[in-house]
Amino acid sequence: MQRGVPLFAFGLSAALGIGMGCSRAGGCPEGKVCLRYMAWGNPEQLQVERDFVELFNRQNPDLHVRFVTVPGSSYGQKMTTMLVSRTAPDVMRVDHYVFPSMQKKGFFTDMTGLAASDPGFKAADFYPTALQEGTVDGRLYGMNVLYGGILIYYNRDLFRKAGLEDPYELYKKGEWTWDRFRASAKAMTRFQNGRAETFGTAVPGFPMNVPVVQAFGGELLSPTADRSLVAAEGTVRAY
Repeated sequence: MQRGVPLFAFGLSAALGIGMGCSRAGGCPEGKVCLRYMAWGNPEQLQVERDFVELFNRQNPDLHVRFVTVPGSSYGQKMTTMLVSRTAPDVMRVDHYVFPSMQKKGFFTDMTGLAASDPGFKAADFYPTALQEGTVDGRLYGMNVLYGGILIYYNRDLFRKAGLEDPYELYKKGEWTWDRFRASAKAMTRFQNGRAETFGTAVPGFPMNVPVVQAFGGELLSPTADRSLVAAEGTVRAY
C-alpha cells in the first residue's frame, strides 16, 4: 500500500482529498499505474465525472484511473471506514463538513510542493475561497470541486396566482429585498384544514443557508473557526 498518491500525479483537480493506497484489484490493466477516484452525486453529475476520467485515461496511456461511485446516503460512513482501515482510494471527494477533522488526523497528502512545481496549476485560476477550503495553516491538502454561486429559483405560476409581482422585475427596480422575499413567501403559503398545503418557500439547510445568515450581518463561526457565533445578533436575526 502506498500512502498519499498525489492529486497532481494524474491531474484530476475534481477531487478534494487524497486517500491511501490502490491495489491491482478491480480490473487494473497490466503495466499501468492504477489509481482509484471515489465520489458521490446524481446520475448526471457522475456521468460528467466519468467522462472526465475516461478522457484522462485516453490522454495518459501509462496511467489508469478507476472511478468508484458510492451513494450519497452511505458515502460518509464508507469513506470513514476506508480511511481508518487504510483501504481508501488514492483520490476521493470529501465533504467540507468533515474535511478539517479528517485533515487533522493525517489522512490527506500535503500538495503544496506539488502544486508549486506543476506548470499546469495556477492559483489565479481559482477563486481564493475555493482554495482556502482545502488549505490548512498555509498548506494545500485538497482542491475544491463543487464551488459556485447560490441562486434562488422561483415558481412564476405561484407568484401570478398570488397576485405578486415577479421577483426578477422587482430586482431590476432594486426592490427585491429580504422583507419582500418574506412577505411573498407568506402570501404564497396555503393552508387546508389547519395544515400547510403549499409552502411559499423552502430554505435549504447548512451550508446553503449561510449567505442568508451573512446577509443579516451574522456568521456561524469566528474567522479563526474556534468560536461559535450562532447566538450573535445578526445570526439570530437571520433565523
